[in-house]
Amino acid sequence: MTPFTFNMAWRETRSAWRHFVYFLVCIAIGVGALTGVSLFGAEVEKTVNKEARSLLGGDLEVRLSHPLSSQGQTVLDSLNSRGISLTHVSELIAMVARTDSSTSGQPTQIVELKAVEPGYPLYGQVRLNPQGDLAELLGLQPVRCQDIATFGVVVQESLLIKMGLRIGDCLKIGQGFFRIVAVVRTEPDRMANAFSLGPRVVMSQEGLQAAELVKVGSRIRERYLVKIPSDLPVDPLLYELRGRLESDAARVSGYKDAQPQLKQFLDQLTR
Repeated sequence: MTPFTFNMAWRETRSAWRHFVYFLVCIAIGVGALTGVSLFGAEVEKTVNKEARSLLGGDLEVRLSHPLSSQGQTVLDSLNSRGISLTHVSELIAMVARTDSSTSGQPTQIVELKAVEPGYPLYGQVRLNPQGDLAELLGLQPVRCQDIATFGVVVQESLLIKMGLRIGDCLKIGQGFFRIVAVVRTEPDRMANAFSLGPRVVMSQEGLQAAELVKVGSRIRERYLVKIPSDLPVDPLLYELRGRLESDAARVSGYKDAQPQLKQFLDQLTR
């Protein structure tokens, strides 16, 4: 900077110092806001990556909109010999009905049904009230409903409120009868969603078979959650399963791909 330029800048600053200070404050606020947003996005992304396996339900997820073929089942069963854990989750929309018409509340209710195996969840924990072993709670109950073999279910509290039910009451789902044994508070692989078709009901895979809800043409989402030993990389198995399950039109994704909407939001936030 030449002496002339410096003198001109100094005179302008002295004559309009308030504008100069205002300009500096605006720059400081802008830089501070950008830095704050970047730090916030980085912390959120760090937390999401830490909990990504719980959000997906495993290291890998194999998802289908129809039952898995016997060939595909053989492929997944072969993973056990390699020390890889697997659990099967089925999700569908169903109608539940009260068995006791004397209570107040809705006689029927659409619910989001989830059927799980004893190994569920592979990551995280299902919080219940009262807390207990999920596999045992969803098994055959000592006290029957309608003198028919009865499995247990855990439900969201909103279902109890809408239908005027309480823990210990019976429900009819499809062709089966089920006893409410607990209230489900949180599921590790279920993100909060403003749009829901109904309260959650969780049952066992055996209970789903007893209900006879899955038939040809049924709208169902089959999920096979995979847990890989910590000393093994995830990506090789991801690509292997994509190739071996291609004939089943299965969608195989990793925990890094969990919750794509949230990842898109973070990318836009820090852009």
